[in-house]
Amino acid sequence: MTAIPMRLEDALRFNGFTIEQTDVAASTITLTPEGVIHIPALRLSSLTWQRDGDPEPWDSFYLAALPMFDAAYRPVILSHILDRFSTRRIGYDTPDQFGLAMRRWMNLQLGPESVLNRMYRSTAYDLPLTTDDITDKARTARSDFPQAALSGNVDYATNADDNVGTRQGRTGRSIMELLAEQRAAYLNADELLLAAMESLFLGVWDRDEYDSELGSPMSSIDFLPTHGAW
Repeated sequence: MTAIPMRLEDALRFNGFTIEQTDVAASTITLTPEGVIHIPALRLSSLTWQRDGDPEPWDSFYLAALPMFDAAYRPVILSHILDRFSTRRIGYDTPDQFGLAMRRWMNLQLGPESVLNRMYRSTAYDLPLTTDDITDKARTARSDFPQAALSGNVDYATNADDNVGTRQGRTGRSIMELLAEQRAAYLNADELLLAAMESLFLGVWDRDEYDSELGSPMSSIDFLPTHGAW
């Protein structure tokens, strides 16, 4: 008979970590050339090492060294992972198997060229809200002899045409329309990452953990028999 896989928090404790909560101040992450990601003040879950010496990367199942697009964002997504999965059971028989699976998943999903990392970087772009069209200006010049001065006494050509072009796209559209487009373009990269991690955990809940109707933990009394002697 195969043992029931451990919960993530129990596996982390077995490897020397406990989960603690700390408050952090608001901060920003500047990405080049995309822009700035603003992080509000948050209460974050974090890993605390409880043993002598320094932990190895596999002790935290590589969670303490997530290969994020920017190291400054690592505490935020680590907190989301711990809050979502700490009470969930790992989808592998042993913590070592889970750690190997976690490393493979991170290298594929969070590597430098991964889709998730590119999504995170795209959230830094500032989407302009303007109904103005973009205007392009250009000059076409033709040179023969003799030449005529175009400006001052150093710019010469036989003749020249100044062309002004406008790229249509926003004229006649309201700010509300542009806001609707902008909202449609927003994405929650954190939620996409957490959804992708579901495959690493069991898709079931312990009977004393979750009520399918209420969506909340249940007490053990909910499972006492409703007939016979108590």
